[in-house]
Amino acid sequence: AKEVFGETLNESRDPDRPPEKYTSRFYLKFTYLEQAFDRLSEAGFHMVACNSTGTAAFINQYRDDKIWSSYTEYIF
Repeated sequence: AKEVFGETLNESRDPDRPPEKYTSRFYLKFTYLEQAFDRLSEAGFHMVACNSTGTAAFINQYRDDKIWSSYTEYIF
């Protein structure tokens, strides 16, 4: 990830994290997802799959914890 994204990659959103603490989270500084896809493509990566969940579609599925939850995964 560091080779492809360089300085646009943040290891953590926690600015007060001491340097001796470990994080496995990485965040991109891009405003648009397409910018990340362009960088991956320029580095020779190709999207091979994607998966997504959406918000509740039916009124009987309406719950506060589900109404705004969604998840998207892209595999390169």
